[in-house]
Amino acid sequence: MNAKDLLRAMSDIDPKYVREAQPWASPVKKLTHPVWAAAAALVLCLGLGAGAALLLSPPQAQPIPAASGEREPALAFEQLAMGEEKIVPFAGTYGPAYAQASAAAENEETYRELSLTREQLEALWKGSALPWDGMSLENVTLDATAAFQEGELSQVYIEAPDLFTIQLVSQAYAEAYAADWAQQVEESFTIANNLVEGTPVVAVSYDVTALTDGKEVPQTDAQARFALGEAIVTVTASSSEMGFPTQEGAEAFVAQVVDQCLAGGIDLNRIQAPQDDADATLEFVQWDEAEYETLFQEWANRYAADVIQPQVVGENGIYRTQDLSLEQVKALWGGDFPWESSHELLQNPRGYTYNAEDGEPVYAVVEMGGGDVGFTVSILPQAPQGEWGKTLTAALEQANEEVNAVPVLTSFAQGPATVSQHTPEGNSTETYTHTRFEALFQWENTGCVIHAEAHVNDTQSDFSPQDAKDFVEQVVKGTLTGGIDLTPLQP
Repeated sequence: MNAKDLLRAMSDIDPKYVREAQPWASPVKKLTHPVWAAAAALVLCLGLGAGAALLLSPPQAQPIPAASGEREPALAFEQLAMGEEKIVPFAGTYGPAYAQASAAAENEETYRELSLTREQLEALWKGSALPWDGMSLENVTLDATAAFQEGELSQVYIEAPDLFTIQLVSQAYAEAYAADWAQQVEESFTIANNLVEGTPVVAVSYDVTALTDGKEVPQTDAQARFALGEAIVTVTASSSEMGFPTQEGAEAFVAQVVDQCLAGGIDLNRIQAPQDDADATLEFVQWDEAEYETLFQEWANRYAADVIQPQVVGENGIYRTQDLSLEQVKALWGGDFPWESSHELLQNPRGYTYNAEDGEPVYAVVEMGGGDVGFTVSILPQAPQGEWGKTLTAALEQANEEVNAVPVLTSFAQGPATVSQHTPEGNSTETYTHTRFEALFQWENTGCVIHAEAHVNDTQSDFSPQDAKDFVEQVVKGTLTGGIDLTPLQP
């Protein structure tokens, strides 16, 4: 594979790779979580240290005792009567979206939401394992969202429906915009029924009726609240036919989260608001042929020679590939595509990886379309290194744009393209105007390299050059403001 082959994979994937790829038609290990956390990291069943590991296999979660024996919950949970309340809810909370605690929060110009990647959440927990690591979340959607008001973090909300929620509210925000709620929280800590590591913790359990798919499902919620640094933390886990199979299991999970938070700490300052300059329109540069070769093909040529060819091609000469489900593709960007268009072409992209012999992904492609109309997002899930890394670094030094403080190299090309047609009446040629937009950048949180491209001919397609330009812009902005998670690429 040379540079043109690699760039073809970055734009118009050669159909021969689709035909030759194996196990292209084989069943794929499917991860059905549409959010980053639904990827492989949550299916590894990592141990929870001294705590019990929990394996959730919906519709019921089965607890697996740790090697040292099953752990008793570290908290004492007070059983509340129906309607009794000791943990006042945050005003207007509705799932992973923003808690509308003030009229100012309704101003879309000052409010921002950000879907969080695993890397961002690990930073929130100061680089330690995440509280739910050690759980298998098959067929469970895990949403993680940060909300900002006027650039300041208001809350982080993490939800695995029917199983658990973790809400971290900025104490400064609560005092400024939800003073009554903040006062009630402070008062509740004075009569807390637990003291963990010197921190007051209110822990309760209560029966409720949940509505799931139009069906009323009785469940018992275990809930704990405490203050830690700048965060007011509320953890809730549910036991029901859809969640934890026992109340004890739900309480054990809440206790595990409380213990881990208090032992390792939480730092809300690690989550930064999306930058306003991400709303700016990208300027796409028209490079001449020599410049384009230097900026976009030299590093690709070296990557193909140094990485793709020796690691991906098997002894039989066939590329090792693995298909990606639509859910896995969306999980790369936090559960939904970074592009906003509802155009049919953009809704069902193909996704697949090129893998080394040990199964590790070397190269990933999300693409749709062909020679006339199409797009490609290529991901190199490794930090630049060696000769190809030096060449890529040199190319990115020529970046003409910056999004969220990340350099972006863009390219725009437009010119005639001739297509030959063979019919029973004879051969003919037709000339179209071919338009292509490209962007190349490196996502610094993981070091991976991303190339986005979209192209269109002036045919009768309703996918226009403007659509192609918008697509590339939205991939760049969506990735560099919301992040990208590489765990869905793992086999």
